[in-house]
This record gives sequence, structure tokens and C-alpha cells, in this order.
Amino acid sequence: MRTQEPAKYFDPAEVALLQDCFDSILARREMDRTSEEASFVAVALFKAYGSGVAEKDVLIQLADIPNEPGY
Repeated sequence: MRTQEPAKYFDPAEVALLQDCFDSILARREMDRTSEEASFVAVALFKAYGSGVAEKDVLIQLADIPNEPGY
């Protein structure tokens, strides 16, 4: 039987931090927010934050995935 982790609720400050990181990466890379690459960035941000990273610069660094084959 598979179990699922309980849902995590984000407070407004957490949402603002993640949104700011996401927007910064999209702007720097001139990426459309509806693109597949933007989805990868969002997933990477949530994974990094979920693993305990909460510093903006580090979150951006970890989530700014290059557009290279194999990613």
C-alpha cells in the first residue's frame, strides 16, 4: 500500500518568497511562465524549499536549471 505525505500549507511569507524566486529566474532567462521549463523551475523550487532551504539566493541557485538535454 502506498502512503502519501500530509499536505503542506504555506503561509503568505513562504508563498511570496517562492513566487519572488520563480519570477526572478523567469525574468533572468526570459522564460514564459507557462512553458515546460518554467514547470521544472517551479518543481525544483518546491523540492529545495521542502528540503529545508529557505534563503532566497540559494533557492534561486538550486532551481535555476539549465536548458540542456538530459534535464
